[in-house]
Amino acid sequence: MTINSLTSSTSSIESAITIQRHVRGHLARKPFLPHRLLYRDYSALCEKAKGPESHSMPRALGGRTKVYLPIEMPEIALKDLGQKKAIQRFHQMREVRSVLDSQKSSHLVIPKAKLCGDFLIEQRLPIKGTIYHNLRLYNSQPEIFDGAVRDMVRLFSKMYLSGLIDKGRYKIRYDNLPFYVEKRGGKEEVLIGLIDLERIRSELPNHRLEVLAIIFPFHLDLIKKEAQDLGMTVDDALLDIACQIGKSFLLKGQILYAPINYKS
Repeated sequence: MTINSLTSSTSSIESAITIQRHVRGHLARKPFLPHRLLYRDYSALCEKAKGPESHSMPRALGGRTKVYLPIEMPEIALKDLGQKKAIQRFHQMREVRSVLDSQKSSHLVIPKAKLCGDFLIEQRLPIKGTIYHNLRLYNSQPEIFDGAVRDMVRLFSKMYLSGLIDKGRYKIRYDNLPFYVEKRGGKEEVLIGLIDLERIRSELPNHRLEVLAIIFPFHLDLIKKEAQDLGMTVDDALLDIACQIGKSFLLKGQILYAPINYKS
């Protein structure tokens, strides 16, 4: 094989990987549940969740909203929000998705969704659902978070998601920001599920980069560089303090939230 043909082959592979990445990002951002999940089927589950049979339905752990996980349809989750709030949340999901589309984000995933009375029916993402899983994953493999952190900085340049940390306690709300791993181009990358978009803000608070530094303290340099490239104001001193808070939470959290006989 000649050098030219080898170069051409390598270029073709890289182009294919790039196309696959954009396709995955597009599919991840498509707003609606698959057509094979028929409305009459999950509508019946909504009725079940509203009645006395709801006590027999499995529910997600943690979080502040009742989330049912029907055994009959393991692809979906039923969020009991009330009709008004469900409609509001659905439109907020579409608003954030439009920003992700414009930024060609491929590491931030908004579940596909439909409305069903008082419920928001969402695609169930392949998440572990425990604080310790997220802590352990980030602490042990921060290098696979680069793309996700970069996409979060870009998103925060356009809008702010509050509710990612508890005010005053600096506790990261992993129930609103779960991590999961996907193999892409032969290597592992982290995706972040944006599963609770109740509090999105178009006005941009000055502390939004500090929030990211608390959640991703090992990515301080990447956060600063990406923010500077986007023309965002970067306060090195405040970001350094936020980074130390984040590292402290990681250290304490691994002890505080470690289950007995934990297995990844």
